[in-house]
Amino acid sequence: MMAATQPITATGLTRLELSGTGAANVTADCRTGRGRYTQTAGSAIHFDIAYRDVRCAPDSLADGFANALARAAAYRFENGSLVLTYGDQGGEMSLTSVIQNTSFGAELLAWSLLENMTYFVEGMPTGDNRVTLVNGEFRVQNPADPAAELIISLATIHSYGDLDGDGTLDTVVILIFDGGAAGTLYYLTPVLNAGGLPIPLQPELLGDSIFVRDLHFEGSQVIIDVDKVGADNPACCPIDSHRLTYILENDRFKPVNDAPLGPPELRANLDAPRQELLFAPGITTMGLTGTLPFNGLQSFGVSAQAGQQLSATIQTPYNDVWLSIYGENDRVVLRSIRTESNTWSGMIPSTQNYIIRAVAAGSATPYTLTIELPGEQTGARPGDAIPTVAGANDPQQAQPSTEKVVYFTFDDGPVLPSTSTILDILARNNAKADFFVNGQQAETQPDGLAAQYNAGHGLGSHTVSHPSLSGISRDLFFQEISRTRDILGDQGSSCLRPPYGATDAYTRAYAAELGYTVVLWDVDSRDWSQPGVESIVGTVQSGVFPGAVVLLHDGGGERSQTHASLEQLLPTLAKQGYTFRTFCR
Repeated sequence: MMAATQPITATGLTRLELSGTGAANVTADCRTGRGRYTQTAGSAIHFDIAYRDVRCAPDSLADGFANALARAAAYRFENGSLVLTYGDQGGEMSLTSVIQNTSFGAELLAWSLLENMTYFVEGMPTGDNRVTLVNGEFRVQNPADPAAELIISLATIHSYGDLDGDGTLDTVVILIFDGGAAGTLYYLTPVLNAGGLPIPLQPELLGDSIFVRDLHFEGSQVIIDVDKVGADNPACCPIDSHRLTYILENDRFKPVNDAPLGPPELRANLDAPRQELLFAPGITTMGLTGTLPFNGLQSFGVSAQAGQQLSATIQTPYNDVWLSIYGENDRVVLRSIRTESNTWSGMIPSTQNYIIRAVAAGSATPYTLTIELPGEQTGARPGDAIPTVAGANDPQQAQPSTEKVVYFTFDDGPVLPSTSTILDILARNNAKADFFVNGQQAETQPDGLAAQYNAGHGLGSHTVSHPSLSGISRDLFFQEISRTRDILGDQGSSCLRPPYGATDAYTRAYAAELGYTVVLWDVDSRDWSQPGVESIVGTVQSGVFPGAVVLLHDGGGERSQTHASLEQLLPTLAKQGYTFRTFCR
């Protein structure tokens, strides 16, 4: 039997202390009324009720749990469950054990929990402010636009740290609210860890059309670097960048600092060069260690024969680095990033080089990658079943070169007559270029698309509706890619340029599985801001180098300054020995 002391309240958490041996933490879920427990060594049993006004409406299912726990008189452990006896009538309540994630000694909230749980957001059209995600996504009719859906998704970007000072690793995630024409909102959302049970708190609105550059903890503070698209350049590039600092106070994020940041540094190739792995004779296992940066991706190449057994496993402190494995030649996917798994083992289906990609979904993290490749085996194993992109070919990579080549690229078209003017300037200067096509524009102006292709230029995807690909859900990403592919048809290449240059490691890995190469730029001409011809020309000339990718626009606004700048740049750079080619064809 156990004698209960008076309940005390601390940080919004009702706690009831009971005497006994060992220690158990008990939590209740206001959505189901069910409780769970975890047990450790200690001198007392502490029952912590995860019962918060911000989560639980009056008369919620957790009320009964809280009342029963407050009247607990005895307990026993039975078949792995903690059974509490309560009340004058001897009622019993059985609690199952929370599954522990003990990687690197840390008890964590599993990603599968975070993408399949209910969040609470004020003003939601659901009536009860509840948003229940299924595989990271929730859809409901948009009250602002009855013909459209409001799509709420969980960005893969997240970070672990102790928000409330209880010594347990909590989580910060980002919810993306895509309202179609109404805009896209981003919410920074704290999720407390109650013994392995996630407790979501009230989200903090970050803003509309923002891109997360970094997210990490410094002590109990949450630091997030964001880039925002300005109202005067909605079709292009971030111009307003800030480092925001938050602390958790009274179960809500409180902003404590807002510091300006310089513009993001973009380059044509985002990720570290691929490491080719060579197994010495008699060696069948290779262990690699390193550190992935926030939003980072590291690629490895392994040559394998058909019938060989390949095994790959990556270990990290928070189990939030996932593998993508596919054939370099045929793009057969053995392990898709969509499965969000850190391991794969199976028979190699065909002889070729295989790409193994480690994809960081959270903060910067150390990793250990173990690859096993024994001698030749028999048999074959097919890859995971995922959507594929028919006809996608590998583009020539735009790599820095001693050869004096410049890759001019144009976004947001085709838009006539602007595109026609650019095609004429390119033709007169014997120059080839790449056009990253907006699907909606291509549908309405097919003649412009045909003119670009017939003139020998490369056509890449710039998506259909020009969304940010940073944090976008898997299904929405595939919709954007597949629709643009269908519009471009056989004229399209496997080059993909994310709108605003916004992408994350997850979408870069998924794009690769679909046969695409993400191409950004080395030199931003800033023609989208219409700074004047002299400024555009000076920016390009001062930034260009052999192999540079230059960003310009044939759509997205009035482009007479772009036309005039191109008239000067091409002959000037040609006199310096530069040639102008396409790498998306």
